[in-house]
Amino acid sequence: MSPAPTAAFSCLPAEPGLLIQTSDDRSQDLRVWIHGSGGTAAKAEIQRQFDYAVRQVIKQGRPAYRPKKGCAYRMEKGDTTLKCAVGWLIPDSYFKKHPEHVFDKVVKELNPSVYSYPRMKPFAHNRNILESLQQAHDDAAESAGSGAAFATDFLLNVRQVAHEHGLKWNFK
Repeated sequence: MSPAPTAAFSCLPAEPGLLIQTSDDRSQDLRVWIHGSGGTAAKAEIQRQFDYAVRQVIKQGRPAYRPKKGCAYRMEKGDTTLKCAVGWLIPDSYFKKHPEHVFDKVVKELNPSVYSYPRMKPFAHNRNILESLQQAHDDAAESAGSGAAFATDFLLNVRQVAHEHGLKWNFK
């Protein structure tokens, strides 16, 4: 694959997926990252799970966030369990086995067994999407707090995540 003759960083459309040209003239074909070994079916499942996580966070209306400690995959707030975007993809049974991971800040610190669960399976070879989704939640929570300001910032952030990872934006 020949490098693009453009600026320091450019995204060139490639079907299916994206081609990234970095400043040191190394190209990386993101079709492997986005599609994994499952091809279009894997991308469709990633899209479904991405949309599910975004919908759940918006429906929840506030982040899984502790002011002095930051975000959490899950946290109890009264009789409600709040979850971050990635937390919506991980079943409660995982956290019963690995309670120490409830407050992890980095997706790669999760036990690899997390990718055996149905909602997480599509991301086993696409962890960068999870990391971006988690960062979108955390940034919105830290900058906007909760309520409408959080929802607005979160939607702006995840729209960018969708764009960066070649996913469709299915929200208004």
